[in-house]
Amino acid sequence: ETGITIHLVNERYDEGAILFQACCPVFPEDSPAEIAKNVQALEHVYFPLVVDAFIQKRPMQLPGGEIADFPVYIPAQVIL
Repeated sequence: ETGITIHLVNERYDEGAILFQACCPVFPEDSPAEIAKNVQALEHVYFPLVVDAFIQKRPMQLPGGEIADFPVYIPAQVIL
């Protein structure tokens, strides 16, 4: 599996507090382009939601309507 991590920035590379993580499966037949497409789909859905919720200092509303406090982790899911 692969996925995305959205985190705060600090003075050390890639060590900021994690706000959100989501994963998508990787299948043996997936090409690099298909994997990139799935990761980008996660970025396009979740990045604006995470940033908006963080700026507004409120829990995040996930696309299915569920409300989640930071940090949020979404396990591997099939991207349609």
